[in-house]
Amino acid sequence: MSQKQSGFTLAEVLVAIVIGVISIAAAFSSYSYFGKAHKSVSQKSAINSSAREALAVITRDLRNAGYVDVNFNASDKDTKLISLTQKFLDNKFDKFSIWNTTAPTQRMQVEYYPKKYSNSKYQNTNTNRMYLARKVTMNGSATPIYDNEFVPNLADFQIVFRDKSGLELDTVCDCGSLGQANMKKVHTVEIYLTLESAQEVYGENKSTVITNAVGTSNGSTLPPFNDKYHRETFFASVHTRNLAKPIAISESTGQSIGVSTSYNK
Repeated sequence: MSQKQSGFTLAEVLVAIVIGVISIAAAFSSYSYFGKAHKSVSQKSAINSSAREALAVITRDLRNAGYVDVNFNASDKDTKLISLTQKFLDNKFDKFSIWNTTAPTQRMQVEYYPKKYSNSKYQNTNTNRMYLARKVTMNGSATPIYDNEFVPNLADFQIVFRDKSGLELDTVCDCGSLGQANMKKVHTVEIYLTLESAQEVYGENKSTVITNAVGTSNGSTLPPFNDKYHRETFFASVHTRNLAKPIAISESTGQSIGVSTSYNK
């Protein structure tokens, strides 16, 4: 007695193969799409995280600018407070320094400045990539205790000093009577920090124009970027609360006590 055997016809096998190929192609396409989306989101998230942490530290340092311990008696305690060097790197990017005391015998200088990466770090890529460095020195020493990369992938760094009326202060440094007088007038510091992604984000080149500190003598408009990197500018405005010397008022007479001058009230 013969047994009946079941199976697939050639047409059914071919249909199954076609369906399988289509499913694999759809899965691969979805994986590729979500992979690119994840890369874009992670790169943008890294930029935001770096900027947020950097601005928090810079804000803290600026708020400490000019602080002098009551027991500190060094001769330069009233001369070096805060300084700005415009167009420090490539005639485009700024740097600034602040001074404050951390103990009766310790005076600290903190400097923020842009610096280009070495070619070895970005071989076969854009060798003009920069980072923001943070340098810390104590008591005027020529050897810093810290001088390293602080914020990676810097695209622009602009600083604007303003007095209590909102007017821009150009000359702020320990470099003459005007610069020294302006150090005590710095009421607000505006920070423009532009970062770029560490890796390419977009599928095709994107034209980007970076313009910071519009309307100031120190404003910058960089040449258009035409590449696949994402760039974003972050802004902070910080009140330099320690540069002013508060005035003590007598409750009985209503007059100021002592010879204390206050500009940044």
